[in-house]
Amino acid sequence: MTSDEKLKDVLGAIFKRKGKETSNTRLYDNLPDATKRNLTVTAAVNGDDLPVIVSNPREDYWVIVGTKYIMLIDRGHSTLIDGTKLASVDVNFDEIFTSHKPSKANIKHLWLKDNSGVKSAIEVEQGAPLIGVLNVLMHITMLNQNRTSRAHC
Repeated sequence: MTSDEKLKDVLGAIFKRKGKETSNTRLYDNLPDATKRNLTVTAAVNGDDLPVIVSNPREDYWVIVGTKYIMLIDRGHSTLIDGTKLASVDVNFDEIFTSHKPSKANIKHLWLKDNSGVKSAIEVEQGAPLIGVLNVLMHITMLNQNRTSRAHC
């Protein structure tokens, strides 16, 4: 088992423990084969990246969290975020107050910042799937910080 395969297993375990699979957010390995084929063609996934989680919170919008990259596909246009440079992940707390009844369940966006300060927003299915994805991305951030601190020693 390669280090990327081990990381995929760890990230999948974090998602299952902290989040929840639904019909719109699943571990990649649990997707139907037809969906995997469509995503592979659409996303043109980088050969050395292993997809871990796929979230489809709305029509024509996908987030694929992999061992090295986070890919957004919005109406056929894809954006690649280098997960190995992810420095922080934040919840968009302003969304708590978007309805007449403030609730954490209203949160659906996560803010990602890379180590050069570039910010990106991703939309994920609300509730437990968002919490699972948040914890996976926070773990990736922690691994990046540990890698950076070891490099400076």
